[in-house]
Amino acid sequence: MPGAPTVKPQTRRITEPRVCRTAKAQALRTVEARTCRTLKARVRPTVKAMAPTTAGDQVPTITMLRRPGHFTARPGLFITQPSTGDFLSVRGGDVVFVRPPDASRETPDTFWKLRVNDIYRGEKKPYRDQYFLLGTWYYAREDLQDVTLSDGFDRKEIVTILDEMELLSSNHQDVISSSTVEDACRLYNLDTKGRSSLTGEIPHDRWYSRFNLNITFCQGKALGFIEGLDDICSCHYPHNPRVVQERFCGSCCKWFHFECCRPNPDSPSSPSRLIDRILTIPCARGKLHKSQHDWELTGTAQNLDLIRTWYQENPDASDRLVKDKMEEISFEFFRLSMQDLTEKRLCPVCGTEL
Repeated sequence: MPGAPTVKPQTRRITEPRVCRTAKAQALRTVEARTCRTLKARVRPTVKAMAPTTAGDQVPTITMLRRPGHFTARPGLFITQPSTGDFLSVRGGDVVFVRPPDASRETPDTFWKLRVNDIYRGEKKPYRDQYFLLGTWYYAREDLQDVTLSDGFDRKEIVTILDEMELLSSNHQDVISSSTVEDACRLYNLDTKGRSSLTGEIPHDRWYSRFNLNITFCQGKALGFIEGLDDICSCHYPHNPRVVQERFCGSCCKWFHFECCRPNPDSPSSPSRLIDRILTIPCARGKLHKSQHDWELTGTAQNLDLIRTWYQENPDASDRLVKDKMEEISFEFFRLSMQDLTEKRLCPVCGTEL
């Protein structure tokens, strides 16, 4: 056969089973995947069976998806949700929950999260009429137990830095079968540098992402680097955004930890007019109040900008109109902010009042 390797007769063993190298490698990967748990099963260069629903389910590699005539790209896909039987629309850019091989549908907290990049339909056997998703994985803090980090932080520190609802976007690409998709995942992107987040408020029980994990695989080990960890405050030490308060400096265009800011010995007294008290609320985010609220993660800037813009258009507004506007935006937000965010601080870099 043209292109077949030449085998010397004297070195050929008659008793050797006639199994091709590809099949051997596939069997080896299957055995390795069965012996691994959680992340170890995920970090294989090619995950051959993520969570097959039938014994014959097979998952192609990324290279195989790009073979002309074998697979065709699709703009979207309707998937029947196993738990409810409803149809789920999946398109490129969506984030979905993926059921791991060792997880049941009764434990959704253990599901993996994948951002879908492309959708393919098999045109030839053994993948004919099957749909596959090419995407990149998100990593939770418990997924980092088998990743060697090269950014100077150990795993104990990472657990305190990352929130329990926080995910790391990554460059780890993989192919999964559409049969392993359980549901859509609503994921928020948290801008750690900007003054105001464009995503609006982030509920405290929803997934969000602020850092990127650059991961590589070398000799069976996963090596990772979390980008952006040291680009925070003047101390360059990251934090859990739900347990630490930050203040924003408009002059430096940067967020600083509340404890890193200097106390203001000449802090003025609280103004008498309601609108003046509102406009002196600092631009802050993080742990702002005793109980959790949806606006804490993204900060006070968005609501403050709304009422500041309104007041510029209505400079002669009475306290009654101001209260009506507070009700329209969020009266609870303004009440708690004027109550809990009264302490002024100075920027540790330029000395601006925060």
